[in-house]
Amino acid sequence: MTDAVAVDFHEEEPQVEEKPYSWPRALGGLVLLPSFFILISGVLVWIARSSGIVFDQTAGFALTSSSFLLAAVLFLVITGRAKSILSSLRLREFHFHYIPLGIAASIATYISALIVGILGNALISSMGESEARGTNDTTKTIGGLAESHSIFYLGLFIVILAPICEEIFFRGAFLGALAQDTRRKWIQIPAAVIVAIAFGFAHFQGFTGTLADVLAVVTPGLVGVTGIILTLKTKSLYPAIVNHMVYNGFVLLIITSGS
Repeated sequence: MTDAVAVDFHEEEPQVEEKPYSWPRALGGLVLLPSFFILISGVLVWIARSSGIVFDQTAGFALTSSSFLLAAVLFLVITGRAKSILSSLRLREFHFHYIPLGIAASIATYISALIVGILGNALISSMGESEARGTNDTTKTIGGLAESHSIFYLGLFIVILAPICEEIFFRGAFLGALAQDTRRKWIQIPAAVIVAIAFGFAHFQGFTGTLADVLAVVTPGLVGVTGIILTLKTKSLYPAIVNHMVYNGFVLLIITSGS
């Protein structure tokens, strides 16, 4: 006779051990990513001008978007992630429920931005600063391009190109370097704040020295905050991309319908 062997069919699944947080990677992202963006955009500007390309608003917009994308890819290559770029950018798996999730998030973000804008402008007016309005790059760029380009052209650049390139840079490479895969809030929260502020300032121009400057950073920063939350919660960049696309679509629709 053989001894009976008791088999436990209720064994708990093994816990996946969290990878150690890499401070050199975080510091590299904080320093190298902005440096690469500045370097690449400078080189592209030099090439454009040397080639006789008219450096107008359209060229500047395309150059900026391309610089974000190239800087993110270069950073991943330099840091040894060339073979796992999609995984590093959280672009490995796509699920269709990311689409309604991103759309719902963009609607909430746009409503929040409207409320912040209304309250901010009311505060600015009450302080006698109504004539000195800060501007953000997205709104100004869309307004300028709408005067000379078709809606198809605007949709291609504003609704598709810009969101993809910016999300890959900010919520993909930048947030990935700072937050990594850690679940520790004391790391995630500062990382999220840094990325959101950087995204807000990336869309700001026209310094006025007034409270309007703060509003011009906060408004696009809300898109960044939503994208960060989506990325950290889903472990995917696709919802943030959809959120950004739909938000820019709202802005494009409002500006073009009023022009």
